[in-house]
Amino acid sequence: MRPWVLVALTACSPREEPAPKQRPPHSIDIPTVTGAGAPFSLREVEVVRGPNHSLELGYRVETADKTLEVPGEFTCRVQGFNLVYPATARGKLGGPQRTGSWRPDPFAEDPEVCQIDWRSNNAGYASACYRAGELSPRGCSPGTFPPRTEDELKTNLAGKFAVDLVHASFELRAGAAIITGIFTVLERLAEDHRIVATISCDEGQAASEAALPLIPLERLAVGSSVYGPATILLDHMPADGALCTFRLVSRPTKGPRDERELAKYCVTAGTPTVLTCPL
Repeated sequence: MRPWVLVALTACSPREEPAPKQRPPHSIDIPTVTGAGAPFSLREVEVVRGPNHSLELGYRVETADKTLEVPGEFTCRVQGFNLVYPATARGKLGGPQRTGSWRPDPFAEDPEVCQIDWRSNNAGYASACYRAGELSPRGCSPGTFPPRTEDELKTNLAGKFAVDLVHASFELRAGAAIITGIFTVLERLAEDHRIVATISCDEGQAASEAALPLIPLERLAVGSSVYGPATILLDHMPADGALCTFRLVSRPTKGPRDERELAKYCVTAGTPTVLTCPL
């Protein structure tokens, strides 16, 4: 066959169309979003099991506003805790499929039930409920996430502080004091305040404070918990055996710097133990 004939045949051949994108199996749509304006809907929502008892969320946002960020955040019931895995809004825009995650830290077991919430600048809201591998396009029924009882909380903290801390550990590492544990919000925190962690050790060996970017206590529902580290950079490392006090305080973002103590714990440099301070 002459070369020009081959070229002509190739040019006239029909182009192969790309295969249509397959819808994720067991996915659902959430077409109606509660809230003023309802600026988005959710398509192809799916939850799949990941490694180490984790859950992975996939979804696609339909909206006319392509700058709208719509993060999906899990709250799961595990060992009596309503454990939130904080979601970031960055990159959760309309259009291509988005993702989210839940991790059972510090536990190693599957959750009993989970609710996924999507919020966008208080202008839209949607929820789904996940239980036993099934996903439904609405929030979980009332009573699914009861708050922790006083018997489950430290008796000397119940009613005194607004934040409880359990499964906690303390370490000094790379010029920082790190408190890691499950932080539970016992009462609603003021929205016009910011929460900071402070630490001070005896004889002025160390004193510093820091914000809590990984522990968003100010936006958690009452009775919800979050697991993570509170990291405070130190100018001077305390000597082993030094007695230190770790505190969470709430301060107004405007006006006088009046602060409220939300929690207080005692730790000893060189040990991982976190204790409630004597009242």
